[in-house]
Amino acid sequence: QTMQQHQDYLAILMDQGLYGLFGNSFANWSVRYLADQGASGPRAATVYKDVLYFQTASSRGDIFAWDGRQLMMVSRSIVKDVTTYTVTDTCMTFYKGNVLISYPQHAVVIVFNPDTLRIDEQGTARMSFMKWTSYRVDQFMKNFGADDNRLFLGLDNTNVQIVRLDFSDFDNVTAAAT
Repeated sequence: QTMQQHQDYLAILMDQGLYGLFGNSFANWSVRYLADQGASGPRAATVYKDVLYFQTASSRGDIFAWDGRQLMMVSRSIVKDVTTYTVTDTCMTFYKGNVLISYPQHAVVIVFNPDTLRIDEQGTARMSFMKWTSYRVDQFMKNFGADDNRLFLGLDNTNVQIVRLDFSDFDNVTAAAT
């Protein structure tokens, strides 16, 4: 499904598993099985602060965090919302300290700050989520290269438009935070 550079290896997320490609040459590379969860699609993963976040293809559409040693489901508090969304076209990115997950078929973007991760008294990972509604993003684009305009954009393939998603006074989307 997708690959992400993570720590000192390339994370390979298949439908039902997470694998790591280790090594730095053709002579010493190896593939290792890391976890029993995989990504729901080619854009359904991102890395932020050395943690890999991804949306699974399971019937519940769980969101996981992988720090290289421990796999934690972080979406337990929003499972009622996420189970109603189509996850095969999910796209995910990070921007200004937040991870954004778009569910284009439902015109919903879920945003969370990974720094809000906490473990409750039952040992369950918890995270604070915000849900933005009323616009769809099929793909996130960060134009941060040396000659780019430094804009954070969203591509809407259905309405054939590019929307500006800067989290500032200059956004051109109308989204209600709930």
